[in-house]
Amino acid sequence: MNFFAHLVVAASRSREEPFVFGAMLPDLGSMGRFRWTGIHDDLTRSGLDHHHETDRVFHALPVFRDLTKLGQSALSPLELRPTLVRGLAHIAVELLLDGELSGRTPDISLFRRAITGDAQAPRSPWGVELETESAQRWHRLRDRLLGGALPGAYQDPSFVAERIIGICRARPRLVLPDGIAPELSRWTAALQKDVKPKTDELLEGVLAHLG
Repeated sequence: MNFFAHLVVAASRSREEPFVFGAMLPDLGSMGRFRWTGIHDDLTRSGLDHHHETDRVFHALPVFRDLTKLGQSALSPLELRPTLVRGLAHIAVELLLDGELSGRTPDISLFRRAITGDAQAPRSPWGVELETESAQRWHRLRDRLLGGALPGAYQDPSFVAERIIGICRARPRLVLPDGIAPELSRWTAALQKDVKPKTDELLEGVLAHLG
């Protein structure tokens, strides 16, 4: 799951901002390239634990595996490395799910409150202790999220394709060939049609297993 889907699932258990922030933290850290040295808030720490348990359940769902297989199959004409194809399908399904959920839930306000953090502790949002450089990176990401189009932009398959290219650019094992953007946009548009009708099944499957 990506950060907004984690928020939706976490909010079914608790709508406390520190808990929800903790549930999104690993994905936000990857996006903003920031790290933390400790977590001093129990709710935030519980949210982080919830993130890991949610991912464990989500990645094991047959419906998620079926969707990633569909995505992999649709990429076969491009003759990419199998490991790259698996990575692309995994990322695409998660980002497209964020798009679907952002368009149907009232949780955008909760998202904004959670990422705003505690104004009295700018280097320790909701008890997450950040190093100086990481704090600066977190602030840049927070400001971009508060003023930007995410997560709603994930409803646009072309934006999802661009985001995937950006993610892959930073990961040597997922380097994409030049000129792939048009094919990737067509692929994400087709995959979106598969993800959309399965959104409820994905969400309900996770919630049922988490209890």
